[in-house]
Amino acid sequence: MVISAQSWAWAIGIQLILILILATLIAWLARRKGEGESERWLFLRVLALIFLGALSLRLDLQGFSLQFGGPGIALPIGLIAAYLLQARMTSRWAARAAVAAGGLMFLLTLYPLQQPIDERLYPRDEISTYMAQGAGWQEEGTHILFTKQDKIFLSLTEQSPETKVLYDALLQAQPTLLPAGWEAAAGFVVYQSNPRVKFKELIMEGDAEGKYILLSTPEGKQAWAAPEPFQQQFKTILTKAARASTE
Repeated sequence: MVISAQSWAWAIGIQLILILILATLIAWLARRKGEGESERWLFLRVLALIFLGALSLRLDLQGFSLQFGGPGIALPIGLIAAYLLQARMTSRWAARAAVAAGGLMFLLTLYPLQQPIDERLYPRDEISTYMAQGAGWQEEGTHILFTKQDKIFLSLTEQSPETKVLYDALLQAQPTLLPAGWEAAAGFVVYQSNPRVKFKELIMEGDAEGKYILLSTPEGKQAWAAPEPFQQQFKTILTKAARASTE
């Protein structure tokens, strides 16, 4: 799944806020119990133990790294270190509570929080997730390649009048289900240079009438019902390509 940097930032921010809340609560309870009076920098020590406990060694196909959540097999290296370091604190209750809170945060990092956040920030059934709103077609470097039988038969740049028609029409597409027996007549790839879009390359297919579009991304496929302006422009492009192939 393609996770945006913004979703990662939200996920890490939420986890850090939880750590701060837990550290504040533990330090406050320790002082209420009378165990934190002799402990210097109680809050910072508790915070450090919780944060350390949440760290894990992540193993994946690319190797290993020390992370605060993320993909791969998680090994509780930080939690083990926090357990060993708790003896340095004079407040035994606060130390044990901090290690337990670190273990809780480690378990929470096993759940990919960034995935539901990303799906909420970028709904997969909204075309705005894939294409820039407004005059996105005007961005330098934006172009559309049309292919048939793996051969390119038309290339449109941001200066081509057809690009504006197609891009603006695609922004009006609605999610749908493909009818039974649907077949693609041609494929086209939309390359986007706009920094605001998450997907820089959109691989699509359209039928002979241009009524339905099948979008393929690393996450899967999504069907869209194309508006009338797209259908007209798409059929015009296919007709011109057919005529050119017979000449």
